[in-house]
Amino acid sequence: MSNELQGTSLKRSVVSYAGVPVQSSRLQLDFKSIIPALSLFLLVLLSGIMLISQSILQPVYWISCLLLSSFIGTNFTTLITKQSFEWSSTLILISILGLYGGIELLLLAFSFRSWNNDSLTWLKTSLQSFSKLNSLILLAFIIIISSCSLCDLPSLPLVAVTVVVTLLFFNLLLPIILATTIKLTNVINHKQKSTDKKELI
Repeated sequence: MSNELQGTSLKRSVVSYAGVPVQSSRLQLDFKSIIPALSLFLLVLLSGIMLISQSILQPVYWISCLLLSSFIGTNFTTLITKQSFEWSSTLILISILGLYGGIELLLLAFSFRSWNNDSLTWLKTSLQSFSKLNSLILLAFIIIISSCSLCDLPSLPLVAVTVVVTLLFFNLLLPIILATTIKLTNVINHKQKSTDKKELI
């Protein structure tokens, strides 16, 4: 571009680039800079949930559900609103989802630990009470995010919609994943016990 301005009255002008492609490229570069910190947060959260729940596979499923819900919520919102995230809104979004996901999964880990010896009983008795607690937490977060969206920041409404959609997906997917993985684990354990009994006979 600077070569094209040579010999004109604009030859000493400062050239700047703008537009959606430039914003997307800048956002990608900025996001790559926080990937190490984000990975460290997920690793610490996963380790803490594993220690509390005394399980290895279940926390992996829960974290995967949170990441999948975040991916679905972000893409769904950008597809519907046809708006792109700014760097500041991305940081706010990651902070809110990390805080909510951490609180909910830690509570789930404490609940799972108390019924670790009988996961099917825990699944039947705890999901209903846990869903009520999740509903209260979700309602509180929706109210907070809705209040923040009234501030004079153009990116906050987009963040608010993304958070609400992501949390709705998360609270829909998590019970399905819990029921599927726990029942599958119990079926596998039952088959292993049956095989061991046959070998002893």
